[in-house]
Amino acid sequence: MYYCSTATRLATRVHGRPSPAWRCCVRQRPWLAPNSALRACRSAPGSRPGTARRRGNGSPGSRAAIGCAICAGTAGLPISISSVVGIEPADQPLALRTVGPASCDTVLARRVVLATGQDGGGTWKGPEMIERAMPRSVYAHSNEPIEFGRFVGKRTGILGHGGSAFDAALEPLRAGAARVDICFRRPLLPVVNPHWWIGFSAFLAHYPELDDRTRWNIARHFDRHDQPPPRHTFDRACRQPGLHIQAVSAWEQVDWTGDAITVTTKRDRFVFDFVISATGVSFDLRLRPELNGIVEDIALWSDRFVPEPHEVHTELGKLPYLGKSYEFLEKLPGAAPWLGDIYAFNFSAMASVGPVAAGTSAHRYSILRLVRGTTESLFLEQADTILPDLHSFAEPEIDPSAAGRFSPGVAGFGN
Repeated sequence: MYYCSTATRLATRVHGRPSPAWRCCVRQRPWLAPNSALRACRSAPGSRPGTARRRGNGSPGSRAAIGCAICAGTAGLPISISSVVGIEPADQPLALRTVGPASCDTVLARRVVLATGQDGGGTWKGPEMIERAMPRSVYAHSNEPIEFGRFVGKRTGILGHGGSAFDAALEPLRAGAARVDICFRRPLLPVVNPHWWIGFSAFLAHYPELDDRTRWNIARHFDRHDQPPPRHTFDRACRQPGLHIQAVSAWEQVDWTGDAITVTTKRDRFVFDFVISATGVSFDLRLRPELNGIVEDIALWSDRFVPEPHEVHTELGKLPYLGKSYEFLEKLPGAAPWLGDIYAFNFSAMASVGPVAAGTSAHRYSILRLVRGTTESLFLEQADTILPDLHSFAEPEIDPSAAGRFSPGVAGFGN
């Protein structure tokens, strides 16, 4: 829902009120998900209000999409149920290729905000050894729809230790699973949530002003010291007799026998009927369809920062190196200046703009930073017109005839 609030805030800041010159594009999903994609894009000059120079239409088909439609619709913003499948660079405006339920459209935009959530810098993906070892019907990722009704009497393996891993473990047991094992590689289950430390105002407001090395190591800390499952989720899990938590249990080998899955770890060997990867996001901008056509021009952290040997973190190097207002920067200076018109307001900003760059706890600062950067760039884009517009301004405040009424030698003086 906050992606809609982002669009509303942008439109209100530019126009003084929500304006149809801003359009929300919501990627339809068949289940309720918090990361429903929404992009707020300003239409090109000359567009008829409410059209944003696009063709075709669609209707909300999921609860998540309907929720966004209600939020932005209340604010007077037009909604498009479609997926952005590429951005074509141009001087002005940008051309977004979209695919909707009934047609393919092109949306022209002066600014594009990619408010695409946790997987905005890649995709939800499990280990390749799982995907290679077994048919798609016996494994899933915790962020995709899963039919838990078929888990009755089944043995289920969960790879991961965070909140989604414990949620994914509790649901099969509720459905009647015989046994669920949560396996993770760490020797100790995390019990401290480092996100609580960063919730103070100075950090949230001024993080982007920190130097590269400090920002890199803060982001690295959050990978090395992950957050635990929520307390109430963990407490529920501990009360389930069929749930078993297995530390130091990285999956070293996974095999499909034809009717069961065998998993080998350093400690044990497990037999499952179904496995779920709760392993988070794999960072890779090339996996984002909306970045087709521009991804090779985007600067990454690996292009701008060289860590010391003890600071190396391959995954962080895949994240975009963003400006202070979430805007993309060029890999090669001068090669793609239009990238500054595209804003990555999603989790891929975590190293550049903060670990809670797109989280609700930081909205007080993050949305204002995004809005200020976007509206500032739109204002500065018109800098050449400011003086001519000022000089030509001639809207009278009082009766025009009063201008010379009190000047000697002017007809009508003294009347």
